[in-house]
Amino acid sequence: MPEEWIVQTRISGAFYVESSSFLAAAPFLGLKTFTLRPTETAEGKLDGNHILEFTLELANDDSAELQHREVFNRCKDYVSNLLARLAIGIGREVIIIGGISAKRYSPSDPKKWVALLGATGVHLTPPALLPVSVLTSATDPGVERAAHWWARAMSIRDPVDRLKALTVALDLIASSIEIPVTRQRECRNCGFTEDLKPGLREKTVAFLAEENGVDPELAKCIYASRNALTHGGEDLTSDRLQQYRRHCGVVAKAVRDGIARRMNVALSPRPTGDFIDIDASFLTFHYTKN
Repeated sequence: MPEEWIVQTRISGAFYVESSSFLAAAPFLGLKTFTLRPTETAEGKLDGNHILEFTLELANDDSAELQHREVFNRCKDYVSNLLARLAIGIGREVIIIGGISAKRYSPSDPKKWVALLGATGVHLTPPALLPVSVLTSATDPGVERAAHWWARAMSIRDPVDRLKALTVALDLIASSIEIPVTRQRECRNCGFTEDLKPGLREKTVAFLAEENGVDPELAKCIYASRNALTHGGEDLTSDRLQQYRRHCGVVAKAVRDGIARRMNVALSPRPTGDFIDIDASFLTFHYTKN
């Protein structure tokens, strides 16, 4: 029979919800309901963090109970999926603070339970309103994977590694679009002609330029950067690193917008100052004495 676990984790992200959210009809199989509520300090003030708690029903066709390691790994996967959607929803990184806990009450005695505990930032922009619909909208596995890679990119500060993660998400989204056939191939011997299906390069440029309004030449340059990083075809000079940082901003916005369209959700504008590279940027503070 299925096992029901209550999973909880404390998360940090620059967002707020308009009220404590109790959500049903969740998009993942086995996820029954969950809550997302802000946490407070000892003085009763909001501390900028949230508690994510959900009830998870795990299938078990065996007569024996599920192994706790398997349970905890499944709980981590669900938390990872939800954090990826949170990151897409607010346009920046969301992280776990401390760890993840999973609790299950005994089916024979509700006074007894088993608990699993496992250990697992700074933000320069004001908090964004979380569109709760991003947590409940159904989507296909390719878009889900793209959200994971986009969320991973949000936690990366190095421009090379960040752009690599973003272009994986870009590949996943761009490869799914349909564009007209523009090339043909003719056999030299018999003259037979066949259409050549558009490749990833054509689809990527079309996704960036046609769907997201990116300049076509810039879209081609971004794909060239993607190939250079994938195949080690570039020296990582300062000029190239600066270019990669600019490409990161364009790709991050395009992919996030593309994911939102495919999930049919409206997102708040993505902040422009959330990426900080210690080696590439510095902050200047001007103080005025009152």
